[in-house]
Amino acid sequence: MDIAEIIIKKLKGQLSVTEQATFIEWFESSPENRELFNRLELIKLKTGNLPDIENLDPTAAFNRILSKSNSKTKKRLARSIMKYAAVGIIFIIGGYSVWQYSKPDVIMDPYAVTLDLGNGEIISLSNQKQQNITDNDGNIIGKSTQNEITYNKAANKPTDIEYNLLRVPNGKTFNVRLSDGTLVHMNAGSSLKYPSAFSLKGFRNVTLTGEAFFEVSKDKKHPFIVSVNKLNITVLGTKFNVSSYPEDISVKTVLVEGSVKLAEKGTKAQFLKPGYEADWHPNSKNIQFSKVDTSIATKWMEKGLVIREMPFDKVIRKLERYYGVTIENKNKKLNEEVYTAEFKDQTIDEVLSTFQFDTDFNYKIENKKITIY
Repeated sequence: MDIAEIIIKKLKGQLSVTEQATFIEWFESSPENRELFNRLELIKLKTGNLPDIENLDPTAAFNRILSKSNSKTKKRLARSIMKYAAVGIIFIIGGYSVWQYSKPDVIMDPYAVTLDLGNGEIISLSNQKQQNITDNDGNIIGKSTQNEITYNKAANKPTDIEYNLLRVPNGKTFNVRLSDGTLVHMNAGSSLKYPSAFSLKGFRNVTLTGEAFFEVSKDKKHPFIVSVNKLNITVLGTKFNVSSYPEDISVKTVLVEGSVKLAEKGTKAQFLKPGYEADWHPNSKNIQFSKVDTSIATKWMEKGLVIREMPFDKVIRKLERYYGVTIENKNKKLNEEVYTAEFKDQTIDEVLSTFQFDTDFNYKIENKKITIY
C-alpha cells in the first residue's frame, strides 16, 4: 500500500496499527507533508466525505486542473507537483477539489485566522478591526472582533443550513461564540466546522480537527455533538476539552464539569465523569478512563505550554503549533529523548535553551524556520 492510500485511510479513520506508524513517519518527516495533510483535512471538513482512492484518476484530475487554470496558476501547480510528486498527493487533491485551483488567485496571510463561509468565499479575520459575518443572502449574522467571532443569537432554522469553517493557524488561538450561545475556545492548528444557525430538529452538530475547549449552552431538546475523527461526544450543557491532531493516535476528552457521552456509530455509549479523561483509540475501539488534573488540559487557554512525558518528535509538533514556526530536526537521536516541562511567556529560543540543559544539541533560528543539529 502506498502512502497516498494510507493518507486517505487516515482521513477516513480506517488505519491499522502498522499503517498508523507509517502515516506518522510520513507526517513528521517534513513541514510540507504536514501542511499538505492539513489541506486534505480541510477538504474533508468541507465536503463531509472522501472518494475511494481507487476511483481517482491522477492524470485526468491533473488535466482538469490545468484546463481550468490561468497561466499563473499553472506555474504554481507545476512547482507544487515537483515538490510533492513523491507521494502524488497533489493529484488526490485535484481529484475531488478542482475548484480550489479554478478560483481566481487570492493573496491570503498564511498566519491569519480564516473563515470559509461555505459559498466559496474565504475571509481573513484581522485582529485590528471589526468585521461583519454574512450569510449567502448578504444578511449580517455575526461579527468578528479581535480574537473572537460572535454569531447573532438565532432561532433554529428548519431548512437551508449554512456551514462555516473556521481555521486557526499555528501560533494563534481564537474563540467562536455560536448562534446558540455555546463558546468554543480553539487552540492553534485547529479547525471547526459548524452551522451559522442550528437546525430546528435534531442535534447541534459541529466537527473538530485539533484541540478546543467547549462551554456548551444547555438545550435539552437539541443535544450538542462534537464529531472528532469517528467519535461522537454528546452533551446537553457542560465544559470539556477535546484534543485530536492529525498525528495523534487517539482522541482525548477531559471533562471539567457536567456530563458527556462518548460513542462511535454502532457502539455502546460510555459516560465521562468530571475530573476524568477519556482516551479513545479508533483502531481498538476502546476508551480508557483516568483521573486527571483538568487544569493541565486547559493550560493552553492561559497561554501556557505543558509537556508531559512526551518524546521529542511530539514536542516538536507542539512547539510548531504554539509558536507558529516550522522545525527541522537533523539530530535524530533527540527523538529518543522524553521530556516533561511547563512554560509560560518564554520565547522559543528560551524553551530550546532549556532542553539543551538535558541534551547536547545546537540549533539555528531564521525567521520562522528552526533547524536543530
